Amino acid sequence: MEQLKYAVPAISLLALMLMVAAQVRAHGIGTPQVINELAGPYIISIWTDPDPLRVGEAHVTVAVMDSETESPILDARVLVELTWLDDPSILLTAPATRENATLKIVYVAIFEPPQAGEWQGTVLVDGPNGSGVVAPFTVSILSPARINWSLIGGLALGLLMAGWMVWSWFDSRGSNGRNEP
Repeated sequence: MEQLKYAVPAISLLALMLMVAAQVRAHGIGTPQVINELAGPYIISIWTDPDPLRVGEAHVTVAVMDSETESPILDARVLVELTWLDDPSILLTAPATRENATLKIVYVAIFEPPQAGEWQGTVLVDGPNGSGVVAPFTVSILSPARINWSLIGGLALGLLMAGWMVWSWFDSRGSNGRNEP
């Protein structure tokens, strides 16, 4: 019974660490869409995040490199456009900036797509070496998630910890009155 006393906090800590790791992974560099494509004087790579993309949340990460030296270009202006293929009049445009990025050698544009479906992405780059446009890429955006697993996991963890605290309290009260040999 003594070992069980420490199992619940250990399992709870492990569950908490996994939830944090899932959140960190959710905001990583993302799913590759375009890798090392020549666009004018630049080599461009593009990732989208999270995976899968959902209505209300989409990040587009863009890496811009000099095509001759392959060194990162850190002073470009990067514009990302998303066009809904079901209705091309719905066009979302956002600047991709290094300020939005965790890794400061890439640019990130943040979108809140209003509709599920197929979207076409285009990236325009204007920098010290000139301009470039990446060939369009297509991404699928799904409906919003109906189940918030982070909330459910947090509530389950809270209930588990509360149960452990109550059990520990009763266990400590019961052991105070015992005769020890």
